[in-house]
Amino acid sequence: DPSTGLPTYICNPDTGQGIGPSRGIGASYILIWSPELWPERTEQWYQIFEQQYWQTGRFLRGIREFSNKASYPNWLVDVDAGPVMAGYGTAATAFGIGASRVNGRLDMATPLTQEMIVALWPLPTGTWLGPRMLSNLSDAPYLGETALLFILTRQPITEVTAVTDQNPPGVVYIALLFYFGGTIFWGWLAYRQWNRIVNKPRRI
Repeated sequence: DPSTGLPTYICNPDTGQGIGPSRGIGASYILIWSPELWPERTEQWYQIFEQQYWQTGRFLRGIREFSNKASYPNWLVDVDAGPVMAGYGTAATAFGIGASRVNGRLDMATPLTQEMIVALWPLPTGTWLGPRMLSNLSDAPYLGETALLFILTRQPITEVTAVTDQNPPGVVYIALLFYFGGTIFWGWLAYRQWNRIVNKPRRI
């Protein structure tokens, strides 16, 4: 892609000619494999990736679906990228965890992983609501969990950047407050109902 210097998201399968722009989902996925396939290009690609696709806000950190230098929509839903909200690409950010891990950028992988964990929404059955909703319930019910297993088991191939005193993104604190606050609230309602039943006057 001439505008970004990264591989395009789509190409002609016969000629290899790129079509259209580079996108966060494709760049994240390619950067998982590029240290082994194209080690001479990976460092430059990752620098571009960080400069144009890494986005930090007051509450969120993540990977953009489109370069910050391009005039593409910041809000859309795509069959491949998933929901794109305020520029953040859902799938791009998820695969960005694997890309940053493989390229030794744990300073980027850590906040992304923290956000992912609180967004999984664990269920009493031991499964996760988020990945299950993104899976095919009839043919591939564990597709989401499989993708997460792949992402979180990528090992650094290049030199690792240490994480030093980095606070989690604001959304992590908000999610934890929701989890614990919701638990306390529903526990209080259950206690109140139990207390009402126990102390209910009985007819003799």
